[in-house]
Amino acid sequence: MKKLKTSKIVFSKVSSLTFLFLLSLLSVYGQTSSSKKEAFDSPTSPLKCEEWHLYLGEAFMEWSKNKDASFIVIARLGNGEFSRKINLKRIKTLKNYLMKPKSEIKFVFAEGERTKGFGVIELFVEGRLFYSLPLHRKQDVAEGC
Repeated sequence: MKKLKTSKIVFSKVSSLTFLFLLSLLSVYGQTSSSKKEAFDSPTSPLKCEEWHLYLGEAFMEWSKNKDASFIVIARLGNGEFSRKINLKRIKTLKNYLMKPKSEIKFVFAEGERTKGFGVIELFVEGRLFYSLPLHRKQDVAEGC
């Protein structure tokens, strides 16, 4: 009896961005349909550049299901962050990134109360928290992209 050779899947050839994107698509399409989709778990540690794009893309996909809804972004300072300028810079960066393509999205940008631990950017879609994305101390949004 001949043994069948098994082929190995080599993930090193797939870029981390592509892998994360495919993983996101699988998780979105693999869910059962329901009238209200529950948000995926928010990350607990600060994000890398590709991950920012992934989470923002996921929030946009959810918003696209109801284009009359608002897309709310709230920036919150974390431990060791004392200057309001940090939050204002984060909001400005997100405004520039999100509003580049002219779109029908109704954006609301705001500052929130300080949090314990990492500073965060909260994304709300249809009035509910969709993601809470942590940032390193004094880090701008998607820094290094």
